[in-house]
Amino acid sequence: MNVWNKEYRKFDYLYDKYCEVLELLFLSYHSFVITVEVLLKAAGDAPIMVKKKWTVDGSKQVAYIVEFIRKYIKCEPKDSLFVYVGQCFSPTPDQTLQNLYDVSTA
Repeated sequence: MNVWNKEYRKFDYLYDKYCEVLELLFLSYHSFVITVEVLLKAAGDAPIMVKKKWTVDGSKQVAYIVEFIRKYIKCEPKDSLFVYVGQCFSPTPDQTLQNLYDVSTA
């Protein structure tokens, strides 16, 4: 009985340490999540968006922003939608917003 109790306490201790490590990993992950402020401006005859600044998770891709804009302005699937960064270049849909932010601020 004593051996079983000792093994149970050892397991309980290891489980507690495991939970502490998981909690630290979870907290550190949330401290490294980077948000990017995106400023959306209409060009040409595009509909004007009421809210222009949006805060988005940096790990999202440009395709996410394009789909968001399409839904927000109720754009038809047949209509073209062009996205530019700083009125300079058009990013690929698989680029992350964090990468674009790092490039544009450098």
